[in-house]
Amino acid sequence: MSEVARIAEPYAPAHVARIQSALGKAHTPEEFVEIEAAIRAIEELMKAAKLDPDWTAKMQEVNEAKMRARWKLGRALAQAGRGQGARTDLTSVGNQPKFSSYLKSIGLNPNSAKVAQAVATIPEDEFERFIEEYRGTGNGLMTYQALIDAAEPWIRPSTPIPRVGGKVAVPEGMTIENMVDKGVATSTSAEEASKTAKMGLGTFRKARFVVMAARKSGLSSKEILKAEYALREMNQSQRVDGPYQTIRPIVERVWGKINNKTLEQAEKKRLAEFDRATATIAEICKTSDKIPIPATGQKIADTLAEMKRAQCQLRSFIRKLEDLQC
Repeated sequence: MSEVARIAEPYAPAHVARIQSALGKAHTPEEFVEIEAAIRAIEELMKAAKLDPDWTAKMQEVNEAKMRARWKLGRALAQAGRGQGARTDLTSVGNQPKFSSYLKSIGLNPNSAKVAQAVATIPEDEFERFIEEYRGTGNGLMTYQALIDAAEPWIRPSTPIPRVGGKVAVPEGMTIENMVDKGVATSTSAEEASKTAKMGLGTFRKARFVVMAARKSGLSSKEILKAEYALREMNQSQRVDGPYQTIRPIVERVWGKINNKTLEQAEKKRLAEFDRATATIAEICKTSDKIPIPATGQKIADTLAEMKRAQCQLRSFIRKLEDLQC
């Protein structure tokens, strides 16, 4: 696979040919993770050479390879979980390895694994048909979200979530998820958060757990899909009771039987994690200009590309905080 990673010049058809060949030969998650890294390298080179008149068509080709790699990665993760005896619910039992440790060992973060597992639910013939149809829409480069949306018929549980209970009064342009986030970000207790979110305390707590379950790492692939479906249904229907009942077994397995003490502990833990993470980010930003820079040209180029990606993520995070402050 090392030939795939040797990307040392601006885009050339041989690069994509090597990627496509590697995709046909690869079987393990490790191989697909390496292929994805090579594709990202090609994308960076192509962005730098955007003046090429054939840039759009070439980028489309690379983009489709990227989507295919993520779909195949999801399939390979499912096989790895069964074949190696690892549990795909990311927990440890007895001598069985923890699946999250396996993901870390191959350089794959849990969110990317979730996306891969979701899009891998699309049957192969339907996946290829979707790629072909999307190519003809003229909608530009495909995103992972477009693939997740395409996977919804296979992600959606066979039993629809009942639309029971009253509707939440959701302000225009917001979702129940946004309201929960705003309440949590600006409050120190569930009571204060529910008032900020303009929900009853019981409704707020249920909605909070739907959001927490959808974002929780360490769930099985089936639980991930169920929790994400419940969150989408809650936002779309503007109802909380049905989605909460759907994920209640997950909530009780992860956080225990629900009572006031459990809820307060979960909320305090999340606030503490938020404080630690943001303090670390702020400290790094304040001291980054003091980091000594090596004279190696390639190292500087690689670091610059990585820092620009991190900068985009940081800007996105800041925008979220600003939106919640409004």
